[in-house]
Amino acid sequence: MCERLSEIDFLYYDEPEPIEDHLWAFIERSVDDIHLH
Repeated sequence: MCERLSEIDFLYYDEPEPIEDHLWAFIERSVDDIHLH
């Protein structure tokens, strides 16, 4: 499990664009489907 998570960490840190941009874009596209309880 730790090995797989390490692979994901490397993918995250190698991403040239800020991950926040992708997150906000996802939220904006999905705003009608996101429900906080």
